Amino acid sequence: MNPFKTKGRITIKEYAWNIAISIAILTGVVKISNFMIDDLQGVSSFYESFGSVLLIVGVIFFLISVASYSGRRLQDIGKSPSGFVTIFIPLYNLYMIMILFSQVGFGNNMYGPEVTRNEVKDKVYLLRLISIILMVTICDQGFQSYNEKLLQNFLNAPEKNDLYVIKTDLDGQYKYQLYNITNVSDNQINFAVANYVYISTSEIKKDIESKEIKASEYFIENITVDRESLNPQKIEKIIRYY
Repeated sequence: MNPFKTKGRITIKEYAWNIAISIAILTGVVKISNFMIDDLQGVSSFYESFGSVLLIVGVIFFLISVASYSGRRLQDIGKSPSGFVTIFIPLYNLYMIMILFSQVGFGNNMYGPEVTRNEVKDKVYLLRLISIILMVTICDQGFQSYNEKLLQNFLNAPEKNDLYVIKTDLDGQYKYQLYNITNVSDNQINFAVANYVYISTSEIKKDIESKEIKASEYFIENITVDRESLNPQKIEKIIRYY
C-alpha cells in the first residue's frame, strides 16, 4: 500500500499489516546503516556517509508511513486524519494506538465508502512481510559472516602494519582499542596497542584522521602474543582500517 497516500480508508487489518511491514523495513535499514557506519568505516568514509544518509531516509520514510496509515485509519472511523500527530506524543499515543487497533469503521462516511476485506489481500501482505523479514535475516547473516571472516583474518593471517579496532568487554562495559600489528611470525603476533581506550568508533576515527597514528607516542610498548592464546570469544567486534 502506498505510504504517501493520504486519502481513503483502511481497516484494522490493513493498518496492522502495513505498520508491521514498515517496522520490518526500518529494522533492515537500521541494520544496514549500522553495518556501514560501524563495520565499514575503516574501508572508506563513503560507507559511513552513505550509511548515515540511509538511516535518515529510512527513519523519515517510517514516520511518513506511520502518519499516512494512521491518518487513513482515523478516516475509516470517521475522525479527522490530522489526529495522526498524537501517535508521536508519548503516553497519549498509547491511547491513540488502542483506538486505531480497536474501533471499527462501519458504513460510508465523509472520507469514502466502507472498506471491504478479502483473504487474498491477507496473503499478499503476509508474503510481503515474510519477504522483507527474510531479506533482513539474510543481510544480518551476511554482516555476521563479514565480521567472522575479518576476525579469522586477524587471528590467522595478519600482516605487518595492519590496523584493527577491537571491541571487548572491559569490567562489564564494552570498549574499543586500537591495535597496530608490528611483526608477525609463525607462532606469535606483535601488537602496538594504543594508549587510549575508546567508548565509540567515532572517537577512534577522529584520532586516525587527525593524528599520525603510527607515531611512537600514540602507542604503548609492543605486546607479543602467542597465536594460540588469542581467544575469539572475548572479541565482540573487530574493524579493520585500510
